[in-house]
Amino acid sequence: MTTISRLVRSLLLFALTILLVWGCNRTLSTTPHLTSEPIQPIQPAANCQSIEHAAGSTKICRQPQKIAVLSPYLLDILLSLGEQPAGYAGTSIGQGQFDHPAHQIPYLGNRIITQPMNLGDRTYPSLEALASLKPDLILGELWQGSQGKYDLFSQIAPTILIDDQQGGWQSNLQLIAKAMGRLDVIQPLMFAREQRMSAARQQLNAIVQANPRILLLSSGDLANGFYAYGQDRSVYSDLLEALGFKMTRLNDSMLEAIGAAPLSLEMLPQLDTDMLIVLGWDSNPNQNSLAWKRLQQKWNQTRLLKALPVSQAGRVYFMDGHLTMLRGPIAEAYILNDLLKQLTSKM
Repeated sequence: MTTISRLVRSLLLFALTILLVWGCNRTLSTTPHLTSEPIQPIQPAANCQSIEHAAGSTKICRQPQKIAVLSPYLLDILLSLGEQPAGYAGTSIGQGQFDHPAHQIPYLGNRIITQPMNLGDRTYPSLEALASLKPDLILGELWQGSQGKYDLFSQIAPTILIDDQQGGWQSNLQLIAKAMGRLDVIQPLMFAREQRMSAARQQLNAIVQANPRILLLSSGDLANGFYAYGQDRSVYSDLLEALGFKMTRLNDSMLEAIGAAPLSLEMLPQLDTDMLIVLGWDSNPNQNSLAWKRLQQKWNQTRLLKALPVSQAGRVYFMDGHLTMLRGPIAEAYILNDLLKQLTSKM
């Protein structure tokens, strides 16, 4: 029995050893090899891009959804890209929201389907309102960022400031489209514009050939004189030159004589031009829609102005000066339509 007992114990010990070895191997084979797979790097939440603009460089890390717009010009560009404003600083001071933008925002309000927060006047946009809005992006003009305001805007949200003298609205449209992730809009928008321009050139060709020189003046009241508009680049001068016209600009001696003062009525006979466009504006920004019509009435009642050669030839035209604040692609389309209507009405 002793020999048998030893044999049985040996067999049991051998079987137990086999079980232990099999169990260890099974455990090892099912344990993940944590160090055998390469560690995957953490991916960033979004792809950031740096937008170079007139005031510096701004990093945008996601497509902006809530946009604060600090001028009519930027609103024109934003709406052209198919985007909507969350907040807007226009030409009047107020609080709350633009609850009826079609009636409250000239020319552009009928394209707004939101009720943007009123951020005050574009000259002094409300920092408090901006902070409460919590925008993803602030769009403004270079002059609005002076005296440290750009830094204040940038503390609220990423801020882009543009200068329309650097490439006109076409360049600024490209810049804003890049920031908004809407570069896909540019090509069809510019193609439609070129089609309009091509058709307009054909319609105006005879007029351009006969009377190529155009002078731009602006005024809020004839008694206070006129300002020479279009001496620098503007949406009007760009459009007129693209149509084939040549801008009549004041000579250096006249510019030196008047300085920053307006041109008086008595100086107008000294200006030699084939055509004259007068941009009428009103000191009350909420009443500017009819300012150019009132100006036209006063012009026709002023003997000195009626005696000007361009007046005698019936080549003085009046347009709404409010469009000079918009001066983007939408404003250009309004100006072009008005030009065609007025210039071709006498053909």
